[in-house]
Amino acid sequence: MMTNSVSRLGYPFAGDSAPSPIGLEFILPSNIIVSETVPEVGWWDDEEHCWKKDGITELEYDKMNRNLRFQTLRARPHAVIQSRVKYYPYHSWILTPISETKALFVLETHGNAIKIEIGRRWCRLLDTPFPECNHIIGQDLDPLVLLKRLSRCGLHLMPVDSDSELVCSCIKESKVERYVCDDIAIAITACAIASSKWNAEADRDSCVVRILEIPDPCFPPTFEKSKDIRMVLYKAKGNAILNMSERKSKEYKEELLGEFHASIMVTLREIIGQNSLEKMEKGDPGFTDCFKCLALGLRLFSFTAVEPPPAPVEVVNESPLPADGSIQEQTEEAAPTTIESNQAASAANNPDIKEISKADSSAPIS
Repeated sequence: MMTNSVSRLGYPFAGDSAPSPIGLEFILPSNIIVSETVPEVGWWDDEEHCWKKDGITELEYDKMNRNLRFQTLRARPHAVIQSRVKYYPYHSWILTPISETKALFVLETHGNAIKIEIGRRWCRLLDTPFPECNHIIGQDLDPLVLLKRLSRCGLHLMPVDSDSELVCSCIKESKVERYVCDDIAIAITACAIASSKWNAEADRDSCVVRILEIPDPCFPPTFEKSKDIRMVLYKAKGNAILNMSERKSKEYKEELLGEFHASIMVTLREIIGQNSLEKMEKGDPGFTDCFKCLALGLRLFSFTAVEPPPAPVEVVNESPLPADGSIQEQTEEAAPTTIESNQAASAANNPDIKEISKADSSAPIS
């Protein structure tokens, strides 16, 4: 019988100078992405509200059986952890209309292509390089529900502003970012839209996107070969055609080919065909709103950037090793994303950590 006199004792015990490690073993669920040869494991520190890795040793992972073993000195919740910014920044993205109510969206990030079909009020995952996400493929889901389910698998694609401190990014003003996602969605019934490298060069109050008319979705022109690509500049006051080329322009300049307009339809009315304009006017709100929600959830205009080239490493000949012959290795610290296993405890109460579990994907992710 429990009484008020019973107190909880942590491990290791206070004053224990040489505590014995605890051996743990569990099998990672088949829907959890493990891209490392040996995944990282952390324990939850209730006092400092963060994950720590000290005291965890002898990590072993059997990839075939997904069996993870390790030794720990902490009797605390443990979890497989990974960087929450692992897939940022995005390299590029493109949306191509399939019909007046469907489009194919492809996101390229760190060598991985994620393909999503967009329809009337639903998004459908078509393909990823990760077999751990196969159970999601083909399901018609709300865009944010889809992103949350991918996040629970370890494919986290829902960045927040604070993530920009850890990766190369171009955080845009919230008002402008929402405006461009809302307005450019009008064009997706008749035009392909794609990321531009110049978006990262533009100021925080500006977004840049490429647009290409698709008269016939059965025979669409491509951004690689077409000469009819338009560069559109968005600011809080409106949008305008930018006199720039993705490949030929050598630097970013805000040289406009017309005036600013509140709607992309007005900006394009003298450029695209009448049939395309009519498609945009009759666009299904469920279709255009679905892309808008997906674009905002992914933060396409704030987290699509070309990584800067690595700094050159200066090689010094005949540099002596430390006295013990070891080589010290520096690692970059990043805010972790937790991956909950069947037997590892999660940190559900931590608002700063993304928990990946088998729970209902409609549950909010802070």
